[in-house]
Amino acid sequence: MPATTQPRERNFYAVFIGINDYSRNPLSGCINDVLEASAYFERLCRIQEEETGLKVNWMPQYYLAPLVEEEKKLAAAGLRPGDEKLKVKERKADHYYLPTRRNIIDAFLHFEDANEKQGDICLLYYSGHGSYVHTFQVQDPKGAAVFSDYEPTGEMQTLVTIDSREEGKHDILDKELGYLIAKTLSGKMPGSEGAGEKEGVHFLAIMDCCHSGSNTRDDKEAPTARMAPSGSGIILTSQIEGYNTGEEDHVFYKKFKEGQKRVAQEGLKHARYINLSASRNTERAHENLMVWQKKAETGSSAKVTQRNGYFTYCLLNALERAGAKINYRELIRRVEMDVRSMVDNQVPILGKTELKDDNLYFLGNEFVSPPHRYNVRYDDKKREWYIDGGKVNGLFPSPGAAKTTIRLADGSNREIEVREVKEMESVLDNSRAILKEEDKRKNLQATIRSMPFPRLNIRIAEPMDRGLKDTLEATWLNSRTPYNYFQLALDTDLPADYEIRVIQENGAILYSMVRRGSDIPIFPAQSSISALFGCVEKVGKWEATRKLANPDTGIPRSDIEVRVEVLENEP
Repeated sequence: MPATTQPRERNFYAVFIGINDYSRNPLSGCINDVLEASAYFERLCRIQEEETGLKVNWMPQYYLAPLVEEEKKLAAAGLRPGDEKLKVKERKADHYYLPTRRNIIDAFLHFEDANEKQGDICLLYYSGHGSYVHTFQVQDPKGAAVFSDYEPTGEMQTLVTIDSREEGKHDILDKELGYLIAKTLSGKMPGSEGAGEKEGVHFLAIMDCCHSGSNTRDDKEAPTARMAPSGSGIILTSQIEGYNTGEEDHVFYKKFKEGQKRVAQEGLKHARYINLSASRNTERAHENLMVWQKKAETGSSAKVTQRNGYFTYCLLNALERAGAKINYRELIRRVEMDVRSMVDNQVPILGKTELKDDNLYFLGNEFVSPPHRYNVRYDDKKREWYIDGGKVNGLFPSPGAAKTTIRLADGSNREIEVREVKEMESVLDNSRAILKEEDKRKNLQATIRSMPFPRLNIRIAEPMDRGLKDTLEATWLNSRTPYNYFQLALDTDLPADYEIRVIQENGAILYSMVRRGSDIPIFPAQSSISALFGCVEKVGKWEATRKLANPDTGIPRSDIEVRVEVLENEP
């Protein structure tokens, strides 16, 4: 029996929502989150046809509320304000629209044309304030708290839109989102009647917000919680999108029995989808200053520091490192470890409606990851070849027999060793004249071919006594012990994973290490610098093991053909 032909074209429908410009408690990292996430997914779609022949049509819509100073940044990214009078399906991918409650609800119409036969993908991405309402606030006309039986915690999670705190309006309830997703996927889910397990529309929701805890605001150097106070006032069921208790075949609500006043524990029919959330419902999601590597207009690489959500930053970095051929369980595990290394009280979670779905591939497909490409250039004055990637990109030089190499992306498959790694660029070893004279006139690019292991960047915490700091630096520089899994970042602008701190107790000096932004020691304080570096090396080895990943493992389904033959007269 011949194998089923895989579709060679899919559509990727995306709705991005980013809100910074709240009238109260504005944020500053949500527009950056949207731009980074959108760029990743667009690049992921584009690379598929180049690498596998699968055409993935990128079809985004944007609902954004930028701060005034961010409007130029959006324009530079090719996004400008759109005509609010346009219907959803008329809205343009190079415009953005107001993230009002009505607009966000209507935006689900963008997903309406998703085709289950070709395995289309739907992405809902939200970066902004989350909040909650008490179940006693949501009532039917007779005053019954209709969700009090369904939510034993007494709270319902919400998304705060740009206008949802205006008089007569309310946040988007989690039950409203559940209804909108169920309506979108009605008859289109994997496993739906007439569809096989691998067919259907894959729906992924990514929520970089929080839903409970106190509302904190601090200075710009501290983590900011994406948390708004609870909404107030009574919300009538007539105001809830999709609320229905009388239809036998309603897509989300089960029909009430005679005399029933509240939604029962089993009273909702959730669609089959995946939800990646920034934090548990008892925690806050935070944003802070993050370091990214960007391409400048000249083509060179530049370090950019901007505010982003910890969750979005770690999610995109995990996908870049591990590749898109990773299941959701492993992905959220890696994101959780990265987030918790940066902030103590935030644990990302994976939500799913079927237990087995944590084994699904990211986006339900075996997508090829877009490799990061570096520009290759020749410096006439120094007579050296360079790539525009360095320590801030996680590159490091060849340690001994293990080599860090690049491969040219011009089709020649030429490989060159990286001889020296600087902060923003790396020097190539062209002693074998792999790069020719004519290559100097070409716009060459390259990808990393091999790299033995990543190293931790460790920084000395400030403030610290000048004498102690000099001793630490001198011990590092003069050490004869080869430390392979960490380096002491003497350049204070270099992003650091951990910090070294000094503790003075009863006249004794002890050395400890903490994660950036945390006060919790990673290991017991050490009485000598050599013992400290030994412990740091062990942490670096553990981190290196955790971060190593090969995105090219596995065999694509399109490369597999299964035939079953029935042979006569054979047992």
